[in-house]
Amino acid sequence: MSTASDISAYAHSVEPAQAETLFSSKKWTYIQDSTSNTSQYSGQIQFNLSTISSQASFVNWEEAVIELPVKLQITNASGGSITSTAAATFDQLVPKAGSWQFLDSVQVVIDATTVQTNQIHENVMAQFNALTEWSQDDLVNHGATTGFALDRYEPQTADALEKLDSVEKMIAVEMSECQSDVDAVYKRRREAKVEEITEQRELEAARSAVENLEQQLISVRDECDGQTQIALKLGRRPDEVNVPAQCNRQIKTVERQLTRVRDKLEAIRSMLNERVDNWTRFRKAISQHTSREFEKFMLLSNFARKLRFLYLYHRLEIVVRRNDSGVSSSRTESPFRIMDEFDVFMDSQNHSMTVELLVEAAKKNCNKQFIFVTPNDLSMLRPDPVVKIQKLAPPRYRAASAGAHDVDKDGVA
Repeated sequence: MSTASDISAYAHSVEPAQAETLFSSKKWTYIQDSTSNTSQYSGQIQFNLSTISSQASFVNWEEAVIELPVKLQITNASGGSITSTAAATFDQLVPKAGSWQFLDSVQVVIDATTVQTNQIHENVMAQFNALTEWSQDDLVNHGATTGFALDRYEPQTADALEKLDSVEKMIAVEMSECQSDVDAVYKRRREAKVEEITEQRELEAARSAVENLEQQLISVRDECDGQTQIALKLGRRPDEVNVPAQCNRQIKTVERQLTRVRDKLEAIRSMLNERVDNWTRFRKAISQHTSREFEKFMLLSNFARKLRFLYLYHRLEIVVRRNDSGVSSSRTESPFRIMDEFDVFMDSQNHSMTVELLVEAAKKNCNKQFIFVTPNDLSMLRPDPVVKIQKLAPPRYRAASAGAHDVDKDGVA
């Protein structure tokens, strides 16, 4: 196995002159193996370069890259063939620097004709492009994309890459600083814009407040003018009518009159308070006297009484309740039609008075029927067409009559 140093690509032994047309009727050697290892091919692949025309010339492969618009087919001993689908380039014919596997044969298919390594195929209709007069930097940059570069330029390529990385880092740092500056500028512009908007709003608010104050001032002035006109209609100003001395005399006169009025008012207030006190005592005495007299008259009829003087509401409440005699009392507060033995615990005087009152009340409501049951005597009632008195037999006679009736019923039964 050979190394990259065993591979070289070089031009034909006869170099073209500077003035002649490049590659005119000239055959070119592309691949040459300098080793004598067995199982390696040796020979040349030649093409007719008569179609290439250029006024420039170059000395060696360091100055040119040739693109071959043909299909390249490479076959080794252990595998099948690999055919490229795109046009073959020079770096496909000459492997790039680095160790590579020896090939049994190399053949190029041009116009459906296979060109072997030990044959010469001339006058092939293929077009080639030659890029001449390259600088070292151009070759390094172009070799990184096409895959064609010489070993001697690899360290320089690494240095160039390191230099490129350092330059990119410097550019990135500068870009970062510039971006920071730009961000700071944008921030200051935003802050300035916010301040401008805020100041504009404050200015508008101040203008609005000033306009409102001006409107209020105009309204106050108009009102003052109106009041002045009204005052002028009533009379002139005091300082225009009266001199200060006369005004002072009038003020003193008014003050003396005011003092006399205040003294009279105070005397009237004192008299009024005295009259109110006397009236309050008189009212209280009248209410007490009235209560005593009312109590005296109601006690004659055995009634409990109470008078309530509500001075605030201008009302007089009279509460009367009968004093019931005996151990218990019988009373009702709802409307009634029938009363049974309502005068059991009454004396004769109260009994007579109560019966007369009940009869009078019933006669006033003659459209209703009332029933009063009493065990006492009713002889005090005068005969009346609307009053009917039914007298029942004594209980002992009713019991005897009931027993006789039961015997008759038993006999009949």
